[in-house]
Amino acid sequence: MKYLFLVKTNLIDIVSVSATIKKIEAYCRQHDIVPTVVQSTVFGEEEELVRRFVQENRVQDNREPTLRVIVCGGLETFHFAINGLFGVPGVEVGYFPCDGDYDFYSVYPEILPSNFSEIGPLLDGRVVDVDVIQVNRRYCINAANIGLDANISAYWYRMLDRFQNLPLYRFRRKTLFTLCKYHGFLFDLPQETIRIRLNGYETIEGPYTLAAFANTKQYGFGHTCAPNARADDGLIDVLFVTKLPLLTLPRAVRLLRKNEVIVSEEFRNQVFHKLCSTATVELSAPKNVSLDGVVYVTDDRFEVRIHPAAMRVLIPETG
Repeated sequence: MKYLFLVKTNLIDIVSVSATIKKIEAYCRQHDIVPTVVQSTVFGEEEELVRRFVQENRVQDNREPTLRVIVCGGLETFHFAINGLFGVPGVEVGYFPCDGDYDFYSVYPEILPSNFSEIGPLLDGRVVDVDVIQVNRRYCINAANIGLDANISAYWYRMLDRFQNLPLYRFRRKTLFTLCKYHGFLFDLPQETIRIRLNGYETIEGPYTLAAFANTKQYGFGHTCAPNARADDGLIDVLFVTKLPLLTLPRAVRLLRKNEVIVSEEFRNQVFHKLCSTATVELSAPKNVSLDGVVYVTDDRFEVRIHPAAMRVLIPETG
């Protein structure tokens, strides 16, 4: 089996690039692996890097796993790798969350937190078949959302462009994300409406604060959008939050982080949880949509669907 270790060289604040590469080299020496280590410097280039690796190394007409792509970076790095690998047989992908974003692993509570900071437990772990969500022609493995959260993510990326060259900033990524989040509470979203048709017949519509289409339990550094989600059930967990007053919004977000918003009596008429395999979303105008934290501008109508067991993903060992 051949290995590509794709290391994001910026925005890593928990495990440094040099420490990550040393861990990779130490493991590979112990297991007689000759790794290909590529450091990514440009946002989004991971998609092309993994495609190139597959084209150069894949055994034709062999559906057995022959290649492993280990993503060492943030969830957005994982997102671009998934888009480069989707539909390619014979490839296993693993995620080493160097920036402390463990949201993808929220559906695997049996994994010890200490195993997230070492490369060995990941490479010695097990392989599972994971569902993938498609939004128009893009893919996400964690969650897609629209509304307040997507707008905050868009604001965050504008902050990245402005401050990413400051040395202290690189080690305070989660702090900056939190500041961007609360910046969103300083203004009320305009009265916008959305119409979501689930599985072709059930409809949710009206003014909204946010809508999320989740494959796992959490997004946004620990906010629980779908407490009962599974990544292998062939279903999308839809969280729909109606238009909330500005003064109520911070409390709803706190309950979201504490995994209590869906069962809260206070918000039982404003927060709805649904399951579907397909969804059609209609908006009043093109809007930001966030896929695994990466922001795109979508049309005023887009399609969401699930691809069951579409990606073979390496999961860290539990012990």
